[in-house]
Amino acid sequence: MFDMSDLTMDILSESVPVLDERGTNWPIFAIRFKTAVCARGLWGHFDGTRQKPVRPRPTGKIKAEEAVGTSTSDDVAESLGNHDALASSSRSIVTEEEIFEWERNEAIARCLLIQCLPDTIALITREYDTVAGIWKYIENELTYRSAVIQAGMRTRFMQ
Repeated sequence: MFDMSDLTMDILSESVPVLDERGTNWPIFAIRFKTAVCARGLWGHFDGTRQKPVRPRPTGKIKAEEAVGTSTSDDVAESLGNHDALASSSRSIVTEEEIFEWERNEAIARCLLIQCLPDTIALITREYDTVAGIWKYIENELTYRSAVIQAGMRTRFMQ
């Protein structure tokens, strides 16, 4: 069934401007965009702290299907050779629902960002697999452009 709240998750507030192609409004865009995305609980997709959950791969000692539900998470992690999972014993086995939820939130995050980008920048984003990769590119590119524009303005002002 279609839930109307899903629709509002994909739409940004009117206070978030469309990013100017030259990056002249980058500072205010970045502040307002981050605020709107944080309000939706999606900022982790942009800064890379919300990584896609990955199922551990079996190493051959036991099958993953056999491990689920029959051992502790430490036993499963050790038998599957997942040393990262051993480091934090509080982690549980990743479910399909968790993967689906991450993918859905990643798609919402991408949608929120794409609607604010000029076409030229939006086309470049196709090269990136994650929203974090897209954001890093935009942040690096437009922070540089913004600095160049500010330097030019400062030079003109001093003349």
